[in-house]
Amino acid sequence: VRTIREAARARDLAAVIFGHAGDGNVHVNLLPELARPDWTEQVIHLYEEVQAAALELGGTLSGEHGDGRLRTPWLPRQYGPELAALFRRVRSAFDPLGILNPGVKVSADASPFVRLKVGPAAAPLPDDIALALRQIEQTGDYARSRLDLADQPETVPPEAPAPSLSPAEDD
Repeated sequence: VRTIREAARARDLAAVIFGHAGDGNVHVNLLPELARPDWTEQVIHLYEEVQAAALELGGTLSGEHGDGRLRTPWLPRQYGPELAALFRRVRSAFDPLGILNPGVKVSADASPFVRLKVGPAAAPLPDDIALALRQIEQTGDYARSRLDLADQPETVPPEAPAPSLSPAEDD
């Protein structure tokens, strides 16, 4: 936790740290300022520093639900090159075409940051979906099913009023 805080502070990145104290599982949600041109680079450096520290402390890089795309490039460092090669062989045996959740568990990508959902390299959202997601943000309608968005783009008004966040206005 100390390493995460120090690494985030050194890179001027906001980080929310939470987890399961009993089993030492720590979750980190970084909240980078996406308007900063170097935010991706700073996140990558923080990530590499924290992963290296976890291994140095004798920890593991596995997340609560497995290794996933973020930890895949670090598997050889954690388990050794022979076991990482075995992981790739097993994956290939069950998914020879590489179509089942590509990039997760055993990836050919050198960086887990090649498929971010935000930033300049992110795949663009269709206009109707982007508009519907913006409406959800503006109205706070987070319970709305995201599956409904593609089916009903015409129900999304061009502009929805932003919700009031000021307690004084509610009086």
